[in-house]
Parts: sequence; structure tokens; C-alpha cells
Amino acid sequence: MIKSNDLKEGMILGRDILLESGTLLIPSKAVLTGKHIENIRKLDIPYICILDENRTNEIESKNFQWEKEYHKALLALQSVFHNAYIGNKLEMDKVQQAIDPLIKELSKDSTILFKIRKINVLDQYTLRHSINVGLLATITGKWLGFSLVKLKELAIAGFLHDIGKAMVPLEILNKPDKLTIEEFEKIREHATLGYNYLKNTPIISKNILDGILQHHDRMDGSGYPLKLKGNEINEYARIIAIVDTFDAIISQRPYKSRQSPFVAVEVLHNSLFHTLDPHICNVFLDNILQLYIGAAVKLNTNEVGEIVTINKHLPTRPLVRVDNKFIDLSENMNYQIVDLII
Repeated sequence: MIKSNDLKEGMILGRDILLESGTLLIPSKAVLTGKHIENIRKLDIPYICILDENRTNEIESKNFQWEKEYHKALLALQSVFHNAYIGNKLEMDKVQQAIDPLIKELSKDSTILFKIRKINVLDQYTLRHSINVGLLATITGKWLGFSLVKLKELAIAGFLHDIGKAMVPLEILNKPDKLTIEEFEKIREHATLGYNYLKNTPIISKNILDGILQHHDRMDGSGYPLKLKGNEINEYARIIAIVDTFDAIISQRPYKSRQSPFVAVEVLHNSLFHTLDPHICNVFLDNILQLYIGAAVKLNTNEVGEIVTINKHLPTRPLVRVDNKFIDLSENMNYQIVDLII
């Protein structure tokens, strides 16, 4: 513990700093910036728990390790998709090779979800997206209180939800222009193709299969391929539908530029009582937004600020600090967050 007056930039926070309301202000293991220190002093917090300053290199090493494991997962999943493409059986050991190290890191530090936006290999979008959806689905299951068995199943369903795209021509998947009706219908077949490829694999449970088959079905019956409604849709599929949408919006795609996570949150929020499961979606939004407190953001005014608190009633309109002023986006509708700065 050290006095807040003795804080220096680059120190590593040892414990979460919470506001009186319980809102997370700065997460543990954050590397303190000048703005962090100013906020701490304004709140008159006398003492702060700080880790050994020498651990900065350890944090950087962990970031490197994360990216290394992510790229290893890409290679493993590439092999899985290739086997599906040529009609070979699923190699479950390859799937576990991709999943296990990432899930292990995620269980230690959920803020690694920030880093998925940094890894943008355009011609590997389907593979990256599969990994991201697997990670996001798993953390959502954790927030929902899933058992370890269910979390493992959900992770597999998330990582393999788009395995059917291995059977869709690459020129369609990576087409930068608008798809024709025929091409769009071909892509829509991927859920059924993935289900058919995996249905005779002994280790793949019915829940995993249904999660993969139904992840494009929607609560109002507007989805595909089965036109299911509400709780007719498998629980894993309802989770994947949410995180699939979120990651697609924040990722660079062949035909569309990535957008701010707050745009993605807005889309999900507007879909709460129509196409997406409202309970699961609320749990996801409440928790994912807390991870962005303390993050640097770019506003539509080209100003760069830091998210201070999330407005519970207007979650996409947080309180942002820009230099020495605070801008409440819930009261200043002229301001928009256009990007997250990582």
C-alpha cells in the first residue's frame, strides 16, 4: 500500500478501485496513467494497493504470451477447418489445442478480451471470428453461472459454430462486394453444413450440435435454418447469437470496416426484446461494459478521452473524461464514441 500522493505513472494497480456505488473505476493490474492518478486523488482515496513496479515487464510478457497462444490457436483451427473442407473427421485434440490455453488465460484475466480487436488478419476472418466467439461465449457462460461441464461444451460450440463455412467457397466468404442472392443463400447453409459434418462425432453432444445448428435462429422466429422461436432455441445457440453479433460488428471484415464496441452494444440493446434473448443479452451487456471502464476512446470531435463510469440506464452513453473536463454522453447527445483506442 502506498499513499495516493506518491503514485507514479507506470505503477501497476494491485486491487480494483470501486466507486461508492460499486462501479468499477480502475481494474486491478491496470498500468496507471496520469489520468488514472488524477481521478484517484480527486476521489480522496488515501492509500492504494500497488504491485511491484518491476512487474511491468511481466505484464508485457503476458501480452506477448497471449498473442502467441492466439496465433497457435489460429493454426490449430485452420487444420480443423481444412479437415472439414476435405471431408476428414474432426480432430478433437486440435480443437482442445486451440481452446485450452486461451480459456486458461481468460479465466485469469477477462480484460484479454480487449486484445481480440488488435489481431486483425483479414484473410483469416472466419478463423479469428470463431476463436473470438468461443472466448466471448465462454465468459458469458461464466457470467451466467454455468457449471464447468457446460462451460466446456459452450466453448466447443462457440469455437466450432462456423465450421460449416469450411464448405463454402472462399471467393464467397471473402468477397468484398455485396453478395448476390445465390451467394447469400450459400452462406446461410453453413449452420446446417456444420451440423451435418459433426453429427456423427461421438464426443460432440446434442447440446453442442444444437448450439451450432441454431445460432442464427432468432427469438421472434425471423432466423434460420429452423425458424425456431424463444426457448425453442438451444441455450448455447442463444448465447452464440449474441456474441457472434458483437464480435462481427467490432471486427474488420472483408466487406465491412470494424466499428466501436459501443456501436455493437447499441445494436444488441436495440435487439433485446425482438431477436435476442433478453436475459442473456442483459447479463452480457452489464458485464462486458464494465471491462471498458478506464479505456481510452476517440470521440466524434476527434478528442481522446477515458471512460470513467458506465450509465446503468444508458449504457452506451458513459461518462468520459477529456483532459480536465468530464463529458456525460447521456446528457450531451452531440458526442459519440467512434472508436476504442487499444
